[in-house]
Amino acid sequence: MTARDVSAANVILTAGAQNGVFATSLCLLEAGDEVIVPEPMYLTYEACVRATGATLVPVPVSRSRAFHLDYDALEAAITSHTKVIFFATPCNPTGVVMGRTDLERIARLACEHDLWVLSDEVYADLTFEREHVSIAALPGMAERTVTLGSLSKSHAMAGWRVGWAIGPTTLIEHMARLALAMLYGLPGFIQQAALTALEHKAQIAAEMREIYQRCRDIVFERLHRVPGLHCLLPEDGMFMMVDVSGTGLETVDFAWQLFARKACRFSMRARSAKRRMGSCGLVSWSTRRGSLKRANGLRIS
Repeated sequence: MTARDVSAANVILTAGAQNGVFATSLCLLEAGDEVIVPEPMYLTYEACVRATGATLVPVPVSRSRAFHLDYDALEAAITSHTKVIFFATPCNPTGVVMGRTDLERIARLACEHDLWVLSDEVYADLTFEREHVSIAALPGMAERTVTLGSLSKSHAMAGWRVGWAIGPTTLIEHMARLALAMLYGLPGFIQQAALTALEHKAQIAAEMREIYQRCRDIVFERLHRVPGLHCLLPEDGMFMMVDVSGTGLETVDFAWQLFARKACRFSMRARSAKRRMGSCGLVSWSTRRGSLKRANGLRIS
């Protein structure tokens, strides 16, 4: 996953990547620390950071940059209290895949300022046109990076709650002691299911990627022609950011119209936090292609 050699001492099983985010936060952070996170971000990052007493420092990314990170803004956000940079690549919710050059810039900042990096790579196997690169494989980053993964998306095993964290051995030892208090280990049958999934990873992930890419193409082809909507083609996963400001509606009102009219068979998840999503909603196509193709025309009033 990280494109580098690791041993069992570098890996810990978690109850999904979400458990990995929380456990990493508890082991790395304390009151007074600051965590820099590109925004929009995955919805639980803030709660995990605040639970430790640390402060989350959002660095907004905008539609005008196709939701790619502004690295000058990221550098400007670093202070003497900064401890960790959190990010997801591929990113939920924006659908952005960070390229090698982008990650090298983050790595430079992390090394220069002696920062940890938490890299959420749950969607690593579901990139479309762009190659996934793991920041832990870059020079000087293995000893300061925690890489998170899971089978929830690549193998459609969200309900099994199985994931992992890869990091330096000393940190993994601390996380293991924390896991003893939180989990006392994952159930054996879940670990066996995960092992079977990983043994067939190449085939299963390729099939899932093909399904999601076809669904993405259907959704984008339908929605980008709707007056008042602005869509950016996602580079991974099962979500697409849609700017609904051209409709004259707030994102929540727009989503409720879809729900009330049953205008389409996929779901639109509107984030009520205006600071996070602005005029954008999040469209998911985790359904059958046939349902997407039969979706009724979308009209906004």
